[in-house]
Amino acid sequence: MVLSGLTFPRVFLRAALVLSCLLPLSILPAQTDNLAGTMPEHVLPELDAILKTALQQSHQAISAAIEIDRAEAARIQADSARWPSLGANLNLANNQEAVSGNTSTQSRASGLFYNIGLGQSLFHWGALKNQSAIGRIGVLIAEKNFAEAYRSLSVLLRQTYLDLMIKKARLQHGRYMFERAQSDLATLKADPTRVSIAFISGRELDLREAKLELDRSEVEFAAGLRRFARLAGLDGGVLTEEKIADDLPRPTYTPAAASAITARVLRERGAGSYEPQILALRVREAEHRYDIEKVRLLPKFNAGAGYSLDNSSTVGTDRVEQQAITRQNVNITAQWNLFDGFATRAAKMEARSAQRLYQRRLSVAVEALLEQVQALERSLRLDAEHLDISDARYAIAVEGKKRTTEESALGQVAKADIERAEGNILISRANVFTARAKFFADWSEFVSIAGVDPVLQNLPNRHVREKR
Repeated sequence: MVLSGLTFPRVFLRAALVLSCLLPLSILPAQTDNLAGTMPEHVLPELDAILKTALQQSHQAISAAIEIDRAEAARIQADSARWPSLGANLNLANNQEAVSGNTSTQSRASGLFYNIGLGQSLFHWGALKNQSAIGRIGVLIAEKNFAEAYRSLSVLLRQTYLDLMIKKARLQHGRYMFERAQSDLATLKADPTRVSIAFISGRELDLREAKLELDRSEVEFAAGLRRFARLAGLDGGVLTEEKIADDLPRPTYTPAAASAITARVLRERGAGSYEPQILALRVREAEHRYDIEKVRLLPKFNAGAGYSLDNSSTVGTDRVEQQAITRQNVNITAQWNLFDGFATRAAKMEARSAQRLYQRRLSVAVEALLEQVQALERSLRLDAEHLDISDARYAIAVEGKKRTTEESALGQVAKADIERAEGNILISRANVFTARAKFFADWSEFVSIAGVDPVLQNLPNRHVREKR
């Protein structure tokens, strides 16, 4: 079949829209494959299970899902104006009539009377079509808000879990140091002739202060567990200290991969991120709203049909007659509001203002996104350097304990020196966790705002696609 000059551009435009819808879905899996093993949940299976659970049970996810249902209801409501409307009135009546003052003219009629009407909108200058388009855009916005809520929640859950790992490592160091202080005090008390009573009293006071700080750390860690469980939608009793991983492997960092992600975000002007997508949909929504408002003062055409059975009375000077009459009609009507006190002008101004506002917000959001991505890439380079430094210090602490243990076997150092070396290892380990957690947190935020977060694969396709 040969396409006409008017039809071909439409076909070409639709093909381009389909390709633009499929392109983000084809890019995401390939990019997430390149990120395999780089995310915190890739090395922490406990965190991966929590992220998947949060999609179903967290307050943020449930609230966003409810908003999708509300948007779908609004879409159906908007589409209803384009469907035929059918209504009926039924009346079971006993009608009695007479000429006033002449009861001999009395007439009675009873039965079931009814009226059935069918209506259909014919031509509203595209207003109904645009109203339906706004409804569909509302669903898309709700779905992208759901995806954005889960994306930001995943970033927060990762950071919070990593923070709990750091607190657990520092808590383990605090417990070890408190036990060592208890042991040292017990040794002093076992031979009170070696030191004065005042010295022992001072050490007891130091131990009480250490216990107070340890208890504070215990309370803070327990509260952090409860907050994290509530944030992830978990039962508060399910998440215990044992559920927090004891080891945090070193992150995998490839500067070329980070540069490639940054280059893609800059090239696409943040098109893969949800905030710019949502704001772009808001701009389209305002455009459709303006198209609706600009035809408010034009005549709207509707069609109707009806069938009825009514009671009709014929009245004379000395008689009253009642008869049942059937009526059927088919009609086309026009509703024309000629002047509304400049309300249409105000509505058009409001729609245009909303369009400009969202365009401005979109521009600002894109610029902020590009700056944030570039800043995070620079921070990742510094985080990688911090990883090397913290690992080197940990290696020194391990080697120091090893040499202290060897010298202790020769009787050259006291047992307290070995305990002190063990404490150095614990605090160095906590510092290593801090450096690694900082890198993981920055990397997670980096790939997330770039729109290539692997956690998005947990979402249904309808929540991440570009258009419906």
